[in-house]
Amino acid sequence: MKTNIVIKELNEVNLKEYIKYKNLNIPIPQNISSLLAEKGFYKKLGMEYAIIYNYDFVAYGNLNELSIDLDNITEARFFNEDEEIVIRTDNKGVKGSLFIDKGEKNYFIEEKFYLRSNKAAVNKNYNTLKVKKYIDLDEDNQAYVFYLKPCKLIREA
Repeated sequence: MKTNIVIKELNEVNLKEYIKYKNLNIPIPQNISSLLAEKGFYKKLGMEYAIIYNYDFVAYGNLNELSIDLDNITEARFFNEDEEIVIRTDNKGVKGSLFIDKGEKNYFIEEKFYLRSNKAAVNKNYNTLKVKKYIDLDEDNQAYVFYLKPCKLIREA
């Protein structure tokens, strides 16, 4: 059932394939660690939003609105409606994953999560996060959610 879904480790080879898939002519950063600092790189890939988990707060918003503090990040999710790049940091370095929805039409559930604003919120204009829960079947034909992907930050009245 995952024929229209691609989930890969974020590395130089997979990043080159992704850039080729999007028909872009942009340079690839030297290493995965340097990706965190290059907000403009994600915009060139067509990412619109980010959720950045820092040690002391969570920031979310449009890529134009966010600043990135490399020393404070534990995880960053850059996304649009159909794609996502996730980068995680720990004491062993930087790792990540790449998610592409190539037109999955049937095996997901759309939901909206309401965001609670706090003092550290960078942009208080967004109060809703649209997500997709992607479904697959296990060996007993039981359905389960195998991936939860943020799609869009929304301002609802």
